[in-house]
Amino acid sequence: GTIRAGGPYYIISRTLGVEIGGALGLLFYLGTTLGASMHVMGAVETMIHRKKHAYQMNNMGLILTLADSCPSQVWSLLLMFTIARIVSVGSRYVTNAANFFLVTVGLSIFSIMLGTIFFAFGLYDGSLSDEERAFNDNLHSNYRPDPKTGVTPTFWSLVAIFYPATTGIMAGTNRSSNLSTPNTSIPIGTITAIAITTVLYLFQVWLLGSVVSNEILIYNKLVLTTVAFPSRIVAKVGMVTSCVGAALQCMAGAPQLLGAIAADDAIPFLKFLTRKKRRRGDNNPVASPTSDGSLLGLRGLRESTSVDNGDAAGNVSLASEKSEDIEYENSKRAVWFTWAIASLGTLLGNIDHITPILTMFYLMMYGGINLCCFLLAWVDSPGFRPQFKYFSQKTALLGFIWCMVLSFLISWLMALLAILLLFAIFKYIDLSAQQTSRKGNPKSKTSSIANWGDVFDSVKYKITTAILARVTGTENFHAKNWRPQLLTFVDTDEEGVPLSSEVLALAAQFRGGRGLNIVVSIKHGSYLRRGTFEISQHCSENLKKCMEKERLQGFCEVILTLSNFEEAVWSAVMHSGLGPVSPNTVLMCWMSDWRRRIKRASTGEDLLTDESSFYTENEHVHACSANEFVSTLKGLGNMKRAVCILKGRKFPRNGDVMPTGSTIDIYWSVDDGGL
Repeated sequence: GTIRAGGPYYIISRTLGVEIGGALGLLFYLGTTLGASMHVMGAVETMIHRKKHAYQMNNMGLILTLADSCPSQVWSLLLMFTIARIVSVGSRYVTNAANFFLVTVGLSIFSIMLGTIFFAFGLYDGSLSDEERAFNDNLHSNYRPDPKTGVTPTFWSLVAIFYPATTGIMAGTNRSSNLSTPNTSIPIGTITAIAITTVLYLFQVWLLGSVVSNEILIYNKLVLTTVAFPSRIVAKVGMVTSCVGAALQCMAGAPQLLGAIAADDAIPFLKFLTRKKRRRGDNNPVASPTSDGSLLGLRGLRESTSVDNGDAAGNVSLASEKSEDIEYENSKRAVWFTWAIASLGTLLGNIDHITPILTMFYLMMYGGINLCCFLLAWVDSPGFRPQFKYFSQKTALLGFIWCMVLSFLISWLMALLAILLLFAIFKYIDLSAQQTSRKGNPKSKTSSIANWGDVFDSVKYKITTAILARVTGTENFHAKNWRPQLLTFVDTDEEGVPLSSEVLALAAQFRGGRGLNIVVSIKHGSYLRRGTFEISQHCSENLKKCMEKERLQGFCEVILTLSNFEEAVWSAVMHSGLGPVSPNTVLMCWMSDWRRRIKRASTGEDLLTDESSFYTENEHVHACSANEFVSTLKGLGNMKRAVCILKGRKFPRNGDVMPTGSTIDIYWSVDDGGL
């Protein structure tokens, strides 16, 4: 199907749930934002990487001297602000500049490769000498301390530095909301880009490593510019435009991702990105400069569900403004919020310091994408129909495992920190949803945010059905494998609240080898009457709350019927459960006022005294006579069900401390317990 705004976040949040999706989406947003910082630092490092000169003491000389002495962080901040300003104007400028960047980078790559080939044959030396032309000088590893940082790299640390160069594969997914046919454009564009860049990477590494000495590769980070033909300026311009173009793409994609997360209202501290208030009477909101009425295509950045309808200061709700004006203002907030974070990343001043962090964030997101695809394919989700014919759930699982393994191989400490950050964001979203639900609708934990479901429900369903299918035909368990599958009958009032909750307390305290718990309440009524089903559902919800109060885990059902009591009980016993997990033990309460429950045989009415019981006074409770109760027990015995009957009104609850000498009397109907 179509991948909407948010790209990978949209996939994960709609598959693994809003909590995991929000956590991974926020990490991926940070990775994309810091990716802009990395590209900006790369552009600045390329521009200022030159020999320092002694300038004349005039105006131009002072300017050049000041430029040489200015820290790289200052230039990075200036360039980052310029990029953010360009992005804030509109996405069409970024898109139009893509062709220029592509041509420039293509010419740069061609000049570097052509110069390397000429250098290998001795036709062109560039900025190198004949002594620095060394064939096969890099066949073996030779790790030495970095001349700038003094740190000796390892293979996996170099992988962490190089890995962000391969993360552009999600560019199409990040901007999928702007594509007319994302389901065909993204696979073709992504696979083509991967194939071309892989060939270029491998060929350039092999070509340069085969002819340039190991010494120059270690001490000259811009060695590519030294062999560029016809001039190193061509390579430098290509590097700078490549870095600036990548930074523009990151700055264009990161606000879209952040906007999608904020629009889902899953993370409370992002609410400022989804609201815009103005003074009453302001009829001239700022117009959008883009042709489609939105900035960067952030169509998801609309009003938050938490915005009120006005306040005493004269602010009005978002509903009083045009949606394109709201989206434009919210998009600007997202862009400048992203700029602030990216600017902080540039203060590190060295690409080597930021790339391991980026790598961990990207690996977490890619691992989440692979896990989503694997789980959706494994559970045979009806909504997951990949059109890519080479898709396999095995490769998706392998991708998830490899992402996790690679993160720990690169740096186990950074991997643990990334996982801890992921868990912290997950708990923050989960606790925020619970806190909001307590203030609003207490029935659902995710009532305050969108509830799209998650694939884990399908995983549980698949595992359950698979296990049930494996044990089908083994209903007659061996005695040592027998477990009480408990079916508890309880009388409830018209609201579904148990009249005698002691039976639920007893069911909850069956600790040894307990199986499935099912609680049933039989009430008098007919589903032919309108609203009966809604009444039964309401009673079931209240009964479930009472079960939770008694710490009784299981299922509950409220049955409305016009049949006799014994027929209703037998039917519930026969049709409850599924296969080998059907009830084999029935728990009931002893009749209250059983001596007065005498049924008149001729009229079918109860003979009541002045002290009649509640069961015959309340029309919502199924009346049960003594004869029906005895018949029920006989039928259960003939059905080979174990029967437990609780008599008493002071049964201890969970957590109660009984006085010394207290007893619970158990009476067996036969010597061996009847089991």
